[in-house]
Amino acid sequence: YMGSWFDHVREYYAARDQLNIHFVQYENMLKDLRGEVVKVCAFLGKDLTDEAIDHVVEMSTFKNMKTDTKANYKDLVETDRYKKETMRKG
Repeated sequence: YMGSWFDHVREYYAARDQLNIHFVQYENMLKDLRGEVVKVCAFLGKDLTDEAIDHVVEMSTFKNMKTDTKANYKDLVETDRYKKETMRKG
C-alpha cells in the first residue's frame, strides 16, 4: 500500500465491522491499560480470570516489553534490519 497512512487507516476503520477489526488506541492504553485488555478479550471472545488479565496487563507495560525479546525487534535475528530499539521510551 502506497500513500497516506491516514487514508490507509481510514479505509480499514470504515470497514472494521465487515473485516472484524478491533482498534486499540495508545492513549487509551495509557489511561486504562486493564480496561483495554478487557475490551480486547471481549473482542476475541476470551473469558479470562482477573488473575490472567492482571498478568497480561503486567506483561504489557513498557518496563516489561522493553526487556522482552519477543516484543523488542532489536533482539531479533534480523539484526541488520532493526539496528535501533523499536520500543518508545514510554
